[in-house]
Amino acid sequence: GDWTKLPPDLAAEIGGRRLRFDLTEYTHFRAVCKPWRQATDDPRVLHSRFLPRDWVVLRNHNFFEETRCHHLLNVATGASIVGVALPELSGHRPLGYAEGLLVLRNTTSSGIRLLNPLTRAVTDLPDISSVLANASNDALDSAYFSWGFGVIDGGSAAAAAASPATVVLLLREVPLLGDTRWAPVDASELAGGAAKVTFQSVLSLHGRFYVSTSMGDVLTVELHPEPRLVYVIRQATTLPATSSYILAPSSNDAAAGMIMVRASMSDE
Repeated sequence: GDWTKLPPDLAAEIGGRRLRFDLTEYTHFRAVCKPWRQATDDPRVLHSRFLPRDWVVLRNHNFFEETRCHHLLNVATGASIVGVALPELSGHRPLGYAEGLLVLRNTTSSGIRLLNPLTRAVTDLPDISSVLANASNDALDSAYFSWGFGVIDGGSAAAAAASPATVVLLLREVPLLGDTRWAPVDASELAGGAAKVTFQSVLSLHGRFYVSTSMGDVLTVELHPEPRLVYVIRQATTLPATSSYILAPSSNDAAAGMIMVRASMSDE
């Protein structure tokens, strides 16, 4: 039979199952024919369903040359893609990763760019320097960005249709939301105030953004009615100050939950 004549709902179901395995499987499925593309959602949008989780761009000395072809590696499966051209890197410096997205800073404007290396989808965000008092270019490239980015969208297609994705950036002291401008998240619920809390790790999972603290607490960013930090886990007792608390997915599966790893430092 003619596979291109699959009913749209069936093509969408098959595409969704491929997406749960890996974004590359989904893009390969959509590339087969126009009817299958029309039956499935375009992955070139900023949404947690289409993030290139587990994929990294291998870097060498000429990483940012416009003629450079890049090597992509899936650290979970070992799959690789070679010869990938990424002209979107031109004029930008790397700040890190956010669930496979390359986080870049424009060297001229200090605007933030998110690049999906699998789909080449680009999300350009505002200049970040205005929210960092007296921040130098060196500071923008180092310590301020050592904490993490995430995407909040509710995790489902229905949630994405109701409202666009929101990008959250965690600095040393407070999360910021980026849209037309960067704005701080209300951190008044933090025990002892934001100045007394040290954030340790972040995790963007199922369209939610989580952060751990040096006390072993876990918080998330709620967007409504106003953007604010709220506790997900609050330790009843004080945990060792010599420990680090790292958030991670419980597995590589699309339905993975969240675990927190406590790493203790010893004087011995």
